[in-house]
Amino acid sequence: MDPVTSAVSDLKSALADVPMVLLDDDMLNVLDDARSGTNALEIFALQPSIVVVVGAGGSGKSSVVNAIVGSDVMAVSPIRPTTTAVTAVASPGSSPVEEATGYVVVESLPPGLVVVDTPPWDADDETVRRIMERAARAIVVVTPSRYGDEATREVLAAAQGSDSYCVVANRMPPDRALRDQIEDAIWERIGVQPAVVIAEGDPVVVTDLISDVPLDGSAEARRSVLSRAVAGASRRIATSLTEAAREVGSLEHAIDAVKVPVLDLPTVGASSQWTEIRAALGTAAMSVVSSFDDAVESFHGGDLAERVRSRLSQPNVEATIESLEAWKDDACREFGSSARFRFRKKSARALLERWSWIVSIGPTVHTPGRFNRLMKHAMEATISASHQELADILQRPVEARRAEWRTVVESAGEYRPGVLFAAATALGGEDPAR
Repeated sequence: MDPVTSAVSDLKSALADVPMVLLDDDMLNVLDDARSGTNALEIFALQPSIVVVVGAGGSGKSSVVNAIVGSDVMAVSPIRPTTTAVTAVASPGSSPVEEATGYVVVESLPPGLVVVDTPPWDADDETVRRIMERAARAIVVVTPSRYGDEATREVLAAAQGSDSYCVVANRMPPDRALRDQIEDAIWERIGVQPAVVIAEGDPVVVTDLISDVPLDGSAEARRSVLSRAVAGASRRIATSLTEAAREVGSLEHAIDAVKVPVLDLPTVGASSQWTEIRAALGTAAMSVVSSFDDAVESFHGGDLAERVRSRLSQPNVEATIESLEAWKDDACREFGSSARFRFRKKSARALLERWSWIVSIGPTVHTPGRFNRLMKHAMEATISASHQELADILQRPVEARRAEWRTVVESAGEYRPGVLFAAATALGGEDPAR
């Protein structure tokens, strides 16, 4: 891996670890830009300088690739088409070409330059066109038999999308006078003078076709500018994180110091309906969570508390409702196991089911005489235990909230901005402002 690619990878990793809760909205936008920038830099790093050889079927593209590379790396055959898939020819360690299903390594090509042999345009123009759009140079191969047909015209039109292009006249007749006539005809028909003319059967090396393909051209210049921009944005983020980190300790203290607000239980009596009381208890529990959040934010008094709170989950009232439903059933069983039944057990159990949850919520509520007689020897202890269980259930959401606050803040507090500073400096150089 080259140093730039390694630096981009390190910075991308450092940005991925940034605790977003420590950043305000403006810095979150900067973080998004920096992350997008590293993704773009990765694409730059993976994108080689492509020379793509294209043409209609039977034009001899593979022969031209061999001539460019200077060795017989591609198979040639009188059977058409010889090349049916995209094949990349490159030096060791060069980046891959996405569309290539074949890959040939040669020592003769400079690092970062890839010569791509393609299927005939009239067989797979979509794939060929996609490669041409990214190519530093497109080499269009024409022959005396096909220089003016529709496929060749389409290839030449597509070649306009490459950074540069040229035409190679291949399989030309050995007779020089006849070759000159065909060259003139090519010029008249397509308006392009062949850069190279290869006669049928002649062994030719045409490395000059790629000698001036830029390896450090406009793409490299853009990458350099983007690297500095991403590095600068990352330093800004690291500075902001350093400043925000000073608030973490005080927020941790606020989370631990704030006491759980007292929950006001609803008033219950003989006419109370469980579904209504259950809903009121659930609402009260959620209200306590909100009150706890308010208290932590007020105690801390900084922007960090507000940002942390905005990223916390919504309290789960459904879970509390389910716990209350289970508690009501447990209360009835506990009262039933402590009661003394003498007669009319069915009606006695109905009485316990009706009043067990009411008296557990309101221990001082006036209860029927028969209920009192059933619970004569265990009334106080049973009510106390059931009431405490209810209090525990209603306290769970706020304790879960306190734990959620702690988890977010502790995670943010463990982050070390120095890692981000170092990665940014490795990519963009030292910050002149520091």
